[in-house]
Amino acid sequence: MTLALGIFDVFTYAIPGSLYLTLLVYVAARAGWLPLDAAGGFDTSVLLIGVALASYLLGHVTYRLGSLLNRLVPPRDHLRAGAAREFTDRVPGAKARRLASVDPQLLLAAVEARSKDVAVEISRLRAVGLMLQNAAPALLLGGLVAVVELAAGPRPPAAACCAALLFAGALAAVRRGRTLRRWSLMKTYELAFWVTGPDAADADLAGDAAADRTAAEQAAGQPAGQPPA
Repeated sequence: MTLALGIFDVFTYAIPGSLYLTLLVYVAARAGWLPLDAAGGFDTSVLLIGVALASYLLGHVTYRLGSLLNRLVPPRDHLRAGAAREFTDRVPGAKARRLASVDPQLLLAAVEARSKDVAVEISRLRAVGLMLQNAAPALLLGGLVAVVELAAGPRPPAAACCAALLFAGALAAVRRGRTLRRWSLMKTYELAFWVTGPDAADADLAGDAAADRTAAEQAAGQPAGQPPA
């Protein structure tokens, strides 16, 4: 049996989980619960596989912490609504408005059905955005551990620097993760717009422009299709 992890699994779960695992190992070692010297007796391959599995599982278990922290950190903008609004502002027309009203996951499935290679960029942006979101709580917890080290540790200046960097990193990870997930939504709408081909999209825009022009002429009291006097 072959076990393969995709880019989404590695970025979204394994990497944030490795941060939690590192933090747990550090706390256990500082408290004297985990003798690190004993790790030298394990086979390196077995140890690496165990670390990878533990990181992946911790990434799944702690996934909700990232979502919770994302909701707590302002500004709490609705990503989907903001991306749909930006997309329709950039691409006016009936087709863009129809796409903006469809669930992005359904649009992503449509893009993947047409071309998986094209959809890779959407998955990459979304995975990296979720990785940053899920890593933020681990960085925040690391900052709290550094605060404890500041009060009780042997090197307060180093602990103070670590605490400041970790707290700043947690805030930056949340906000940058939002930006990347917004980009992934924008890329979803854009690729779904062109997935039927540029000719069809151009025809749709031309039809929208003609319909808008006809409506404007009728509102002005001018017969449709007649040149202005």
